Amino acid sequence: MEKVTALKHTKAIQNKLTGAFIITTFVISSLYGLLVFNAMKYTEDDILNRRLLAEAEYYFDQVKSQPLQALLPASKGLVSYLSSSADLPDWLKAEPLGTRELHDKELHVGVFTVPGTNERLYLSLNELELSSLEGDLSTLFLVLLSVGAMITVVGLMIGLFFSRAISQPIIKLTEDVENKQRSGNTPFYGADRNDEVGALSRAFSGLIGRLQGFLEREKEFTRYASHELRTPISLIKNAIAVLRLPQQDPQRYERNIGRIESATLELQSLVDTFLTLGRETSTESQKNVALVDVIQHNLERNQQVNVGKKFDIELSIQSVPEVIKGDKKLIDILIDNIIRNIYTHADSTATIVINKHSILFENNFVENPRDSLDRKTYGLEIIYKLVDKCGFKMTRKVTDKSYFIELILEANE
Repeated sequence: MEKVTALKHTKAIQNKLTGAFIITTFVISSLYGLLVFNAMKYTEDDILNRRLLAEAEYYFDQVKSQPLQALLPASKGLVSYLSSSADLPDWLKAEPLGTRELHDKELHVGVFTVPGTNERLYLSLNELELSSLEGDLSTLFLVLLSVGAMITVVGLMIGLFFSRAISQPIIKLTEDVENKQRSGNTPFYGADRNDEVGALSRAFSGLIGRLQGFLEREKEFTRYASHELRTPISLIKNAIAVLRLPQQDPQRYERNIGRIESATLELQSLVDTFLTLGRETSTESQKNVALVDVIQHNLERNQQVNVGKKFDIELSIQSVPEVIKGDKKLIDILIDNIIRNIYTHADSTATIVINKHSILFENNFVENPRDSLDRKTYGLEIIYKLVDKCGFKMTRKVTDKSYFIELILEANE
């Protein structure tokens, strides 16, 4: 039901565009018809006025050359009088000098002063006898209406074509958003277009990608938390249970308090890791990071947590790496996770070798861990996520006696 409603609303855009084209075409055709009619009307009036002027000029030339034989202008629809004529109508005699149209009488009249005399020349031109425009107004309106209707129909066809061309990409994008099962960064319809539809499609793709990333990070947070927090919480519960036993000696008490403190520090580190994995990467936190200081700080912190271990991690600085630009908090959590894994899985020896473009972590095992290269552990998955967020590269290698992790820093240069 929601899908049908969405498509209905989308097609409403097409209907509105079509309606806009029809209204625009109708207005244009109406204005065009009005323009044509007025142009014909004014053209007719101008021709008749010029006819009056021409007749008057011809008469004046006759008066000038042959004053006694000059004849008043007379032709079809044209009647002329002098001011001394006995049959000059009173309504015409009252007209001032110049040419004009008398709409109530359907006449064009002209009043002129005869040169060299005190006479006035009155001309009356009946437009109904000279032009069929007034009599054929109904036919003219019918023709203009037919042309206007034809233009409106053509506008309707053009409107349907363009409204469909404009709205069809939106309809397809809507169907794609509703129906498509997206995986990865698969774009929606129209993402390659260079218009507004393309921008909308890319915005949808980006939004869905961010939502999918958020959901994935939420799932990872839950999965990692349920697995990784189990160990320190169990340690705290066991230590508290021991502390509740009667007849506690001071050594056992201090030992269990130390276990609770160590587990608490590990919990804090794990929470920091999960919160880091759960947020989007931001460029605002990019700063210069001194890797040697970060590694030394994490070594000291983990040595305090793992005071019961029979070994310490040896740090060897072959060459000081260049200061890199990155998220210091993120890099700190990455190094902390690798070192914690070393303390968890190493047997008796562990070494960190710092080079200019890489950091090598090595530790031995009681048994051959070759199968660990093919094993998907949560701890290793977390480290890979952190490496990717830091912009580094990581390689792993296993020999008969040792396990190696190498962080390659060149990816962030």
